[in-house]
Amino acid sequence: MMSALDIPTLKENIDRETVDQVRSLDVDKYKYGFSTDIESDMAPQGLSEDIVRFISAKKNEPQWMLDWRLDAYRRWLTMDEPAWAKVHYPQARLPGYVFLRRAQVDAGPDKPG
Repeated sequence: MMSALDIPTLKENIDRETVDQVRSLDVDKYKYGFSTDIESDMAPQGLSEDIVRFISAKKNEPQWMLDWRLDAYRRWLTMDEPAWAKVHYPQARLPGYVFLRRAQVDAGPDKPG
């Protein structure tokens, strides 16, 4: 009869060669690296009227949409953050956020620019 102490664990069943190969890997020395060479649009960090205008221009929005967004941004600036919920979280650091980042797509006959 086999006791609980006699049951081999997964760790005991791993092939020694596999363990040695994994230990020899050094992710800091990974020779192939990782990079993606894709052109992209990116707004500057933070949120301001200039950033709202920048994003609207990149999206080719009509003037009425920009006006609506700027009005909403100005209203947002006057608001206080609600404190009615008993929730604790770190304050958002908006100056560090990027609000637009997207890959550029080459325009072609079947792709809009």
